[in-house]
Amino acid sequence: MKITTLLTLLLGTGAIAQTPFFHDDTATGSYFGYQTKMAGNEMLVSTGAYMFNPTNYSAPTVVLYEKTPSDIAQRHVFSQPDGLATDGFGSSIALEGENVAIGAPYNEDGAVYTFKRNGDTWDFFQKITSGDLVTANDRFGTVALHGDYLFIGAPEDDIESPNNDNFGSVHVYQYNGSEWFFLTKLVVPGTLNFGSRIKAENDFLAVGSVGAIHIFKLVSGLWEYQGSSPAIETLRDFVLQNNEMYVVEGYSTQQIEVFDYTQLNWQPTATVPAQYNDQLISTVEVLGDNMFVGSDGYILQMMRKFPLQYFKKINGTWTFQNVFYGNSSTGDDDFFGKSISGYGDNLVIGAPGQTLPIHTGMAYYLNMQELGVDHFNNVQIALFPNPVVKMLSIGGIDPNAIAKIEVRSLTGQLIFASRNTTADVDLSAISSGVYLLTIYLDSGITIHRKVIKN
Repeated sequence: MKITTLLTLLLGTGAIAQTPFFHDDTATGSYFGYQTKMAGNEMLVSTGAYMFNPTNYSAPTVVLYEKTPSDIAQRHVFSQPDGLATDGFGSSIALEGENVAIGAPYNEDGAVYTFKRNGDTWDFFQKITSGDLVTANDRFGTVALHGDYLFIGAPEDDIESPNNDNFGSVHVYQYNGSEWFFLTKLVVPGTLNFGSRIKAENDFLAVGSVGAIHIFKLVSGLWEYQGSSPAIETLRDFVLQNNEMYVVEGYSTQQIEVFDYTQLNWQPTATVPAQYNDQLISTVEVLGDNMFVGSDGYILQMMRKFPLQYFKKINGTWTFQNVFYGNSSTGDDDFFGKSISGYGDNLVIGAPGQTLPIHTGMAYYLNMQELGVDHFNNVQIALFPNPVVKMLSIGGIDPNAIAKIEVRSLTGQLIFASRNTTADVDLSAISSGVYLLTIYLDSGITIHRKVIKN
């Protein structure tokens, strides 16, 4: 058993402790943290060298960790039993119970490698390939585990056409006690890259394509098509939780929309705008009343240090609370939040670009109960005017309850601090821009809000 090196650091404007960890054998250009998956107290993390940089890559690796009461322990390293470093092993990963599935979509038509838990170790179990794909390069390898079902997407499957139409498909396998056997193939004709994203919850299956999400339901042992969403032009990611679907709309839209997908109700029940418009949001994870939003690019390069945005549902409304960063330098394209996965109170965050310029990558573990995230910002306040030119007033709170006020840049640099117990903050000397205001109360509560200075 290998114990990873543990570092405790302060991240984000709220000084939130997180634990970074890395694979000791990670090579230069590995991009560790490309994909992450949390299940119980176990974390599966993959490298993404070939996907990030197909001209300079190392052999792919997928590593399983366990969060123990005292540390993060490395439990197993999964390697591809055959094939090449260019197969994309680890580009999609799944972990549930006794099973691990790892996609390698560039292995000829694509392949999925499954592993079974055997006591304290894991054994290679079965390699799955598809024999009914019409043309090569169909990218069979997007994986999702759900009970005794294994879903594998082939987003560039031409279905029954050799014309490179890239309609896409999802292949459904079921475990019968001795093997994963093929059950059925799901398609929605007329889609593009159907099977690029797959999520399952209870008796529902959601499959992403270019610009739409398609819903299936398990009825009498069969996955039956229920319907599709209207066009979502900038679909980047989505998750399912408690009969709700959270959809990341990136690029020009930069927001998360919430739908009741079980009723095929495509009128959003909530719309949550991203707080950092320079960042191209790309990933989302929702744990109860906590939402985390990551990004994988920027527009104007105002801030190359990638933020993970944190929202909390307060009185039925999703409210921005805080922003977290990795421990890389400000100019490092660390891609912190490129992958996010949570389970219960646990969250694992990938930063595959960290360690400039060699990009070995890193992952971070966060426990919301230990860090007090569940107790953030239950105090309702108002800032006015916002945008502000000179004097910012804080309403909805007793000024005598304020212990300290801080204003920081989006990169975490302290711009202004005051211990005066006042509800008015003079920002006239600060340059125009977007800042994060932190209010520390005598009760121990910390409140974070975004302020725009004109």
